[in-house]
Amino acid sequence: MRVFVLGLLLTGLVFSTGCAFLRQHPPAPVADSVAEEYPHHFYREYSRRVGYSLVGDESPALLREVGQWLGTPYQMGGCSTEGTDCSCLARSIYEEVYGIQLPRRSEDMAAMAKKIPINNLKEGDLLFFNVTGKKISHVGVHISKGYFVHASSSAGVIINHITMAYYANRLAFAGRIPT
Repeated sequence: MRVFVLGLLLTGLVFSTGCAFLRQHPPAPVADSVAEEYPHHFYREYSRRVGYSLVGDESPALLREVGQWLGTPYQMGGCSTEGTDCSCLARSIYEEVYGIQLPRRSEDMAAMAKKIPINNLKEGDLLFFNVTGKKISHVGVHISKGYFVHASSSAGVIINHITMAYYANRLAFAGRIPT
């Protein structure tokens, strides 16, 4: 009898939650209408998602696109939310947010970027790193306040600050893509 009652309770729990506890979905993007009508809600939600307090003038399109990629595993040569590398991430963000097609390799992106002072960063500027000791081998996209999104080989798509020792020691230059 106890087994029957326990089974009945578990079945009821599964049906009442719609198996939601078995699925993990990324948070849904905040709609454009919410961003326009209630900007404080939008920036509060995305501040939570990106892990730092946003200024409030960041591009909603950039934040939404970054939100879609956060947590994606690193995969060398990968170019989807199933797995990506740093250059594909930057290329995809640029194409989706700004309508600009970038080259596939970070060193080719660096060759077309106009170097800018690090204290003059704007949203969408690219940060180029030399992590191998030989050439540009990593790229990230600046969001705001020194925070950038990139595909880390050890942690996947994450957001870091340029003053973190690892990145500060390997930063080659910041660049702006001519429009």
